[in-house]
Parts: sequence; C-alpha cells; structure tokens
Amino acid sequence: MEPVLPKCQRLARSPRVIVGGVQFTPEDPWPTPIVALSYDSQEEAHLAGQMLLGVQNGTRPLKIGRPVYMGDTAIRVTFSKATGEGRSRQIKPPDPCEPSVLASVYAYGDSRHLTCAVYAASRITLEQLKVFRNLMELNRNYHFTVAHQDNLLLEALDVVKYTILCKGV
Repeated sequence: MEPVLPKCQRLARSPRVIVGGVQFTPEDPWPTPIVALSYDSQEEAHLAGQMLLGVQNGTRPLKIGRPVYMGDTAIRVTFSKATGEGRSRQIKPPDPCEPSVLASVYAYGDSRHLTCAVYAASRITLEQLKVFRNLMELNRNYHFTVAHQDNLLLEALDVVKYTILCKGV
C-alpha cells in the first residue's frame, strides 16, 4: 500500500537545505553529520516532517525511545557543482566570491514516477561540503531531518541515511 500524503499546501518560501554537524552529547568524540530542510515556520516544518515520514521507506529498528528510521532509499541528497546554469542560477550563493556547491534534496512519493513529493535546493560553500564529507567518513552515516529556521526538529523526523550522490565536486 502506498503512503498517503497530506494535502499539498503552497509554501510562502521554499525550504533551505542545511548541511553540517551536531554534537548530541558531550561524550561524542566528533559531531554527527546532518542534512536538514529548514522552514520559516514550525508548522510548515512539522507538516513537511509528517509528509517525509510517509514518503520514506526505511525501518524503525528500535520500538523504544524517539522514532529513528534506517535504510531509506526514497529521500535522496545530492551535491553538484553550481555552474550558474539551470536551477543553480536561480539560487543565490552564500558568498559570491567563494566557490559554491548546490545541495539538493529529492523525496519521491512513488518509485514508479519521476515526480518529486519534495524538492529543495540551496547553495553551500565548498568548505561546508568538505567538513560534512569528512564527518560522514568518520561516522559512515548522517541524519536527515527538518528544522524550524536553524533549530533541528529531530522529534518530527529522524532518518539515518548512508549514501549521498556527488556530481562534479
């Protein structure tokens, strides 16, 4: 049975992709890599979290504690060279003088269709990508979630992912 998605709503602004790391406890030897979709309002972030939870196809290995899902393949994170053409031309770079990378998140509601249930893209600096990839190399995974502005909402959505796609970077 296919997941039932909430009724589509038009957002005032598209979400921003956050790429970085977070230290969950002081005992952690290094931060956990994070990719998040940041929304302007908390309501939008929770609605997006519910929709992404319905789209993701991972499993919840532990039934106790906060729900964490693993093994998802429906949500894809891509980093590509920002060429100034196509979609990347319309997204402002964080610093025009510094080389940037286009961070894209795709979530497919139905694997038989090429239509995305969620798409978001933001430019990040090449340095941010290097730090993220180094953290991912140490941890061998990253967490995907939603955020309200820059505050992570792991209680709304927490998906542990293992793969990223890098194109030209």
